Amino acid sequence: MASHDDDNNNNINGTGQPNGISPTRRKPVWRNVVENFSPLWFTLAMNTGILGVLFHQQPWQFDGLYIISTIMYVFTIILFAIFSIITVFRWTVFHRTTVSKTHGDINEISLLGTAPIAWFTITALTALIPSNAYWGHHAFTILAVVMWWFGSLWMVVTCIGVCIAIAQHDVVYDRTMSTALFLPAVGVATDAVVGGLICNYAYGMTARLAVPILITSYFLDGLAVFVSLEIYTLFFHRLMTSGWPEPAKLPGLILLVGPFGQTAAALLLAGSAASTAMDFPHYDKGTFLTMMGAEGVTSAGTLIALLLLGHDFFWIVVACGGIGVGVMNRTLTYSLLWWATIFPLATVATAFISLSVSMNSPTFRALAAIITVFLTIDYLINWGFTIWYTINGDLLIKNETKDVEEQKVD
Repeated sequence: MASHDDDNNNNINGTGQPNGISPTRRKPVWRNVVENFSPLWFTLAMNTGILGVLFHQQPWQFDGLYIISTIMYVFTIILFAIFSIITVFRWTVFHRTTVSKTHGDINEISLLGTAPIAWFTITALTALIPSNAYWGHHAFTILAVVMWWFGSLWMVVTCIGVCIAIAQHDVVYDRTMSTALFLPAVGVATDAVVGGLICNYAYGMTARLAVPILITSYFLDGLAVFVSLEIYTLFFHRLMTSGWPEPAKLPGLILLVGPFGQTAAALLLAGSAASTAMDFPHYDKGTFLTMMGAEGVTSAGTLIALLLLGHDFFWIVVACGGIGVGVMNRTLTYSLLWWATIFPLATVATAFISLSVSMNSPTFRALAAIITVFLTIDYLINWGFTIWYTINGDLLIKNETKDVEEQKVD
């Protein structure tokens, strides 16, 4: 007859756990952080950089705003460097896991566009700040130009590659279609915006350097507009037939504003560079790269920009309505997706700043300032939540014990 101690021993496995229950093996913190790292973290660098651009370009300046913009520039570089190192380490050390997660998730595939967008914000600030500083000048202008051409290749390959990857892996379904699909188009339009900023504001920019960038920027505008139009059609059908996205994805509705907001700003900046900065007349070749051609693209760009911003107004209202539904139903929770509420609206503010210059309009100056103040508050709130949930481990560290418990309940 077995003793009471024998019964206990039979129910205990070699790890000190009851039989039938395997112990949870905790991964090292660094491994957990790297393996579960998402490209969505690059939105922190994107938003820091775009706010730095808005602060620098505000028509209404005050003492210290330039210094704040410079601090944001340095901070963007730091964030981008940290996230890039983690990303390279993730793809190198955990290559199979990362490829598997990326191929099977439409969000992971689409979010590959966040890194080049963050790169472009650094490129823009390089042209705006160090190239115009007494210690920088033309060397940093050349650096910004080189960074822009490199980023353009990176962004176009990413945009087309993402579309091909999504088609190949069949990860898009009507009822679960994600607004992250718009990110590659937003990135291409951002590419064009930064090209316009470099041509307008980089120190010592010549027509020989500027005109190839402007022509390429118009090409990129076409790519961004027509790719996003096709996705807009699909997503509008998804909303009409399937309703709002799940509560966790409602903040991502603001991404619908991004493609046309950036395209509008790109057209305005390119027109300004062609005419006001006299890049077309100074180049003076053919029938298009002339003063007459510059006047034409400036007027046409302003008209098209206004049309695109009208389309954006519709999606701003729709996005706010969707988020409002989540607020009323008390179903919203915090995640990194809330960072997506900053960059798309910042694109509209960029377009308003350009319109305020081209039209000498105090209304557009006021609108740009109001949006910038709102986005600054949004930015600080997001940082507060991000720091809090990162310390708790909810954003960077996967709680495996909790996952095991949830699986047992299921």
